[in-house]
Amino acid sequence: TWHRVEGTLKAQAPSGKKVLVGTISGNWDKVLYYTDSNTPGALPEVLYDFEAAAASSKPKTIQPPQAVLPTDSKVVWRDLSDALGKREMKRANQVKIRIESQQREIAAKHAKDGVACKPRFFAKGRPGSAEALWCPKLGEIEAFASSSMLSV
Repeated sequence: TWHRVEGTLKAQAPSGKKVLVGTISGNWDKVLYYTDSNTPGALPEVLYDFEAAAASSKPKTIQPPQAVLPTDSKVVWRDLSDALGKREMKRANQVKIRIESQQREIAAKHAKDGVACKPRFFAKGRPGSAEALWCPKLGEIEAFASSSMLSV
């Protein structure tokens, strides 16, 4: 079936050889099971139960238009999502090409003008750490949320 998942998990033994640790099976839209290969007679254990997770999830909320920036992916890609939802693949491709061209034009203008990309809500590097991870700028996010009448 389309939703079937089957896989093996392997680990590297001290000898350098890859050894079977377990298997995963099930359906990604229902239940995924893990079976430990190192335990003789091991029964599959529930790894993830999509139906149970979906039943306990909260409904999604959509932010009001004033709370979303024009660069937000929901805004930028809205026409593409609409076309895909209506199975209008030709229009979806045209929209995708248009958006990508606009993004290339913006990047070229920034490069020409010497403008470095500086994300508003994220910074590279965690305070007090040498890791180069992208981390949220919580103060900036909270300020935007409060100015947009949202609560964080």
